[in-house]
Amino acid sequence: MSSTGSVLLEMSDCTSNLQSPCSDPGYPYPRINGTEDDTDGVWLFSAGTSGGDCTDPTGVPAGEQTDDIINAALDYNLFYMGDNTFEVLNFTSGIPEPTGAHVDTTVGEVTEGLLNISDFGLISEGDDDTGNFDAGRGGSVQVTLVNDSSGNTMFIAPDGVVATGQLGPPGANNPSAAEDALGGYEIFIFEDAELSGMTIRLRSLTNDINITIGDRQVNPHTSSGADDTLIAIDLDSLEGFDGTFISSITITDDNNVMTSSPCPIYGDTSMEIDAILSRRSVLQEAASVGDFVWVDCNESGYYDGIQQNESGYPGVTVKLYLCNTTTPIATTTTNQSGYYNFTNLELRSYYLEFVPPSGYMWTLQDQGQDDALDSDINASTDKTACFTLTSGQIDLTRDAGLWTGPCMPIPEMSTVVLFSTGLLTLAGYLVVRSRNAGSGDRRRRSESLNDQNDIRRQE
Repeated sequence: MSSTGSVLLEMSDCTSNLQSPCSDPGYPYPRINGTEDDTDGVWLFSAGTSGGDCTDPTGVPAGEQTDDIINAALDYNLFYMGDNTFEVLNFTSGIPEPTGAHVDTTVGEVTEGLLNISDFGLISEGDDDTGNFDAGRGGSVQVTLVNDSSGNTMFIAPDGVVATGQLGPPGANNPSAAEDALGGYEIFIFEDAELSGMTIRLRSLTNDINITIGDRQVNPHTSSGADDTLIAIDLDSLEGFDGTFISSITITDDNNVMTSSPCPIYGDTSMEIDAILSRRSVLQEAASVGDFVWVDCNESGYYDGIQQNESGYPGVTVKLYLCNTTTPIATTTTNQSGYYNFTNLELRSYYLEFVPPSGYMWTLQDQGQDDALDSDINASTDKTACFTLTSGQIDLTRDAGLWTGPCMPIPEMSTVVLFSTGLLTLAGYLVVRSRNAGSGDRRRRSESLNDQNDIRRQE
């Protein structure tokens, strides 16, 4: 859907098709009407009213109303992205402009600029170098949202509500009113001063969605310059979105030099991002899955630990797939103790494939009463059944037992003395090699009990 020209701040009443708590006497309106970008699902809201063109002195900055809507929602429902160094995944510094030449060159400057909505809609503070991420021409920043306590990525999910191109009313005084004021949008990007052309890349597990915003597409020109723009994104109606989750956002200046016709250029015209925000109610915490590959000495299909001399097997290849697909999305190997883990996973359905080492086969599947200790592998396919991960879940039940014959029991002793003949009678066993096995040891012996060169039953 194409749009041109300026955007007006218009009044809206309770007949709007947005749900509105109009019966709440403490909930004022109007709402603000935006203009849909060329990309469906992307709406642009100006912080100023239009004076017709840049020569008309009746146009005045009017950011307060838009800012009030977001600031009220911040108390209940919005989170900043990129305001901590661990949320800035990457950034590049672009080319400084001839006028207003400041460009952020350190991650500290980037997070300082994205820390809050500092001067949105305030022309008088348009040259505040610390209030925004100043990209420079061609500069970019990639951000995510991280749970401070767990360190897990927070994914942005669609809310199931199709936005209608409005924001507000302002002055939300409870979580429900704040949700209504945000109008079904999941992502909010505040661009300060004259809207610079940019590309917004939303990354999900299966694909990227690229949104292109043109220079000064909606900014009304006032007697003081072009005012700020809020870019609001509705995932439910976004072109190309596969309905899953967004894990990171990359915003890149288009590296174009703005022209001064028909309206003059005011100061720095490269991208200046004031804040990047998402709603609390649409955030889902990433999940993880693991856990253990071991040698099942007694082919019970159940991990018996040191009682059966069972221990982990290192170097086993494990592949992760989305259900109903045949191309792995991630691959890892078990560590020296036999453990593996896939982290920062979207909340979807998966299955695992294990590659058995040469000479081994899989033990029995789904034995015993504890799913955290059994083997989950179908021996004929090398795969698990499909399973679904939920928000913040740490699934450590996907284990695999290897079988190649009975394992050797380890004599529980602290010292073994070998005679020159190589034979020693001890506790009914004839032993040819010594092993020090404390009760905490987890060692693997894949030799068969039938190997009479190692151990023999004394008759």
